Amino acid sequence: MLHLYLVRHGLKKSTSSDPDLTEEGHQQAQYTAKQLKQFPIKKIIASPFLRTQQTAGHIARELAIEIDTDDRLRERMEFTQYWGTREAFLSEWVAATKNRSYQPPNGDTSAQTGERVKAVIEEVRDEANTDTHVAIVTHGGAIADFLRTVFPEAALEPLLFHFPTGQDYRVDECSITHITKNGDQYELVELHSTTHLR
Repeated sequence: MLHLYLVRHGLKKSTSSDPDLTEEGHQQAQYTAKQLKQFPIKKIIASPFLRTQQTAGHIARELAIEIDTDDRLRERMEFTQYWGTREAFLSEWVAATKNRSYQPPNGDTSAQTGERVKAVIEEVRDEANTDTHVAIVTHGGAIADFLRTVFPEAALEPLLFHFPTGQDYRVDECSITHITKNGDQYELVELHSTTHLR
């Protein structure tokens, strides 16, 4: 059986298009690394962005394993100079959340993102007759898009949140979602756990 620990990156700075973690974000990542140490994780796969690499770096150091980087774990959309304003970006983001097949400019659909993340996971092979434990360090939107791809919406209701820009899925920084995969079957073990951060 494959055990997957989906981790959102830690709290990021708001100063660049590829921001690094804040001091609090680094601390969150350290707590997350210590929490994950209880599991026999042998592989870490992370998005290429700085905030996910830094978060994965803390986990990798704690577990003494290497990081594999996969571009398919990138976010649905990134706020860059293409969007002009944060309001324009958020408007397109919410539109893509409501309609999973909506193609935002300079971004992917929610469905495309979910399938990208799923493809990464599908390539992880179970070791013969043993449980395989893998940490996936990515972005909140990418996690939500993947979960919506493999689980019914009703199972994800705890993630729904009313933001000023509209209802969306909230995945907190350095939360851990534990799922298992047995053959083609996914099971949700723990959704969006943040108890290790308190």
